Order: sequence, then C-alpha cells, then structure tokens
Amino acid sequence: MSVLDKIDNPATNINPNSNLSEILTGGGFNLIDFLFFIAGLVFFFNIIIAGWEYFFSAGDPQKVESAGNRLLNGFIGIIVVVASFLIVRLFSSMIGLDKLI
Repeated sequence: MSVLDKIDNPATNINPNSNLSEILTGGGFNLIDFLFFIAGLVFFFNIIIAGWEYFFSAGDPQKVESAGNRLLNGFIGIIVVVASFLIVRLFSSMIGLDKLI
C-alpha cells in the first residue's frame, strides 16, 4: 500500500470519468462564477485602498493623483470583467452550453 492510497479524495463530488466542462461547472462548484466573484472582491478592495490613499494623502498632489489613478484603473477593470462575463454568457448560450456554465 502506497502513501497515495492512504490520502482521502478531497473532490468526492467530481466524477473521475467526467470531461473538462463537467469538472469546471459540476460537483456543486462553478469555477467560472468563482473567478468572477474573486474579480469583484479585487475591485472592492481596490476601491477601499484608493479611498484610504486619498484620505491619508494630506493634500499631497502626487498621492491624490495616485489614488485617483487607482480608482480609475479599478473601474476600468470591473468594466472589463463585467463585459467578459456577458460575452461568456452570450456565447455559451449561442452554442448551447448555457446549462454547463
């Protein structure tokens, strides 16, 4: 008996004979939605950090500009993420994979 035989399977909900699309969206866990959720969290914390930088800039124009740039980049990033989310959903429904994603 090897060491690997003693380790319990952490992914018991995933069928080992499944294909890639079932692994990404099956087993009660949707990887695509999870990644969009993580992108939303990054955006949220980016906004918090930009506000923190602006609040503690003490009128320093360079720090105010840095906070403004961080805020702008955060909004551009969330727009890109939302657009990619819509594009993924649109194409998946067009080719009949809307049940998988």
